[in-house]
Amino acid sequence: MAVSANPDENLTGGQIEQILNTLLYTVLQPIILRSNIFDSQIVYALSFISKNKKRKISIANSREDSIDFLAKALLTEDPYEKLELVKKAKLERSMIYVFAKNILDYHYDQFFKWYEKFLDVDAVDRQSCKRRIDVIRSTLQCDRRSDLYVMLNEAHDALEHYTAYVSDVVNQYVRLCSQQAKFFVK
Repeated sequence: MAVSANPDENLTGGQIEQILNTLLYTVLQPIILRSNIFDSQIVYALSFISKNKKRKISIANSREDSIDFLAKALLTEDPYEKLELVKKAKLERSMIYVFAKNILDYHYDQFFKWYEKFLDVDAVDRQSCKRRIDVIRSTLQCDRRSDLYVMLNEAHDALEHYTAYVSDVVNQYVRLCSQQAKFFVK
């Protein structure tokens, strides 16, 4: 029995979509559970949906459903409920991906640079490092530095898995398209 070289070879498009959504919400989960920064994205999405009736940024059943779920997500204090409501709103993957990637691109390396200096017991400017970390914590709307640390690590690791999977899927379909094109050209 031959083992498939690509684990997605026998998956349907719906199954691949479900895996992509699961991986992306794994990226979003630590952001929502450990900070309030995603509220700004919810406000943006609500504004976008209400102003631009032609462009749909959600794959929910209707615009009204999207607005309902996002408004409830914005109002709830429970982060787990907020995450579930965002999932139900079914925002486009690109909207969530770009949001998470921008946060990580801008803050991940910067935070860990200052965090390493802060942990250095012999550092002269330890208080300066602490203030810089607190600025990042405040910017990302985390209550504690430990939440910021966990959020950035978990989201970063999950984003790497998501991008690797997307790359695998795209490469698989590029090869398939190439094979089909060669077949039809002959």
